[in-house]
Amino acid sequence: MALAAALVASPAAAAPPADPPFADPPVTASPPRPAEAAPADPPADPPAVTPGRRAAAIALAAIPGLAVPGLGARVVGERRAARRLLAMRAVGLGMMVVGGVPLLVTYGSAKLVVPGVHLSVAGSGLFLVGWWADVYAAAGGGGGAPRRRTPIELSADATWIDDAFHGGRALIGVGGRGHRGRWTLAARVAGAHAGALAQARVDAAARVWRPDARGSGTGLDVRAAIDAIRDDDDRVTTVTGELAARGRLHLADLDRALAGSFVELDAGLGLQAVAYRAGDADLAGVLISRFAGGVFLPCARGEVAVFYDHRRDTLAGGLPAGRAAGFFGSVGATAEVAITPTWIATAAVEFGSARLATLGVRRGLR
Repeated sequence: MALAAALVASPAAAAPPADPPFADPPVTASPPRPAEAAPADPPADPPAVTPGRRAAAIALAAIPGLAVPGLGARVVGERRAARRLLAMRAVGLGMMVVGGVPLLVTYGSAKLVVPGVHLSVAGSGLFLVGWWADVYAAAGGGGGAPRRRTPIELSADATWIDDAFHGGRALIGVGGRGHRGRWTLAARVAGAHAGALAQARVDAAARVWRPDARGSGTGLDVRAAIDAIRDDDDRVTTVTGELAARGRLHLADLDRALAGSFVELDAGLGLQAVAYRAGDADLAGVLISRFAGGVFLPCARGEVAVFYDHRRDTLAGGLPAGRAAGFFGSVGATAEVAITPTWIATAAVEFGSARLATLGVRRGLR
């Protein structure tokens, strides 16, 4: 009894001591965690295209790819680029049909010639540049970025002209171009020995879409120009006023596999006054329709392009259409290469009824 009374009377023996206020909870041993799974390997890069496969893709894009859009891009695994090139060439083919068939059926009706030629030339540009872009994608691309132009550029060039009527003649030209915001203004004058042939041109352009006038990527310009040519050998002077739109699409906006390549389209109208030495004069309309396709050089050092110009009133003239009614324009190529950040070398060739070759240099002023 005495032992029981002692146990009841002693609180320490009756219960364990209470935890003090705000005491940390008792630490208990954590159960062992199961072994964690090893982290998954990162996804592997797509397999590189072997040289043999790339060579086959280039050959397929160049020959059967003319009729099968996107074939080269598909062979190297660029399926999205192939689909978008298919769409681009389908649009171009549709424009060629809509514009060209009515001209063919009506034998070049004057009521249809303006929309017909514009649709046909622009459609041909989309179709042919889409084919060339497929070869470019099959080859792995590798072009650069657009070169950003300086606010002011001064230029000098020399042009050699050769045609069946006058033989060879040389022109020496100087010019300048300025950019401010969305606006661009350019002028050039050129003359041959003893002034037998002279040309002067003034261009103004406003960027109406993607208004960065110094860039040369995707954008849309509205252009106005006055061009005058005096040829004393032919005793004729022409003055032409032009109004046209020029759009350029950097094909990287379609797919990354096409980065570094571009397509360019021009469409517009002009009015030309022709004065002859005898005192007679003519007034005629001019169709301005042109397309070009090219690549930007690596490290934003310039660009190279191939073009077709439907006009025949320029110094190059137009190519004969053989037995078909009408005429073709001229074809050619242009290149500009930045030698230093401010010095740019330029070159151009053009083939129509005459053959032109031009070499020049531009100096950029910041």
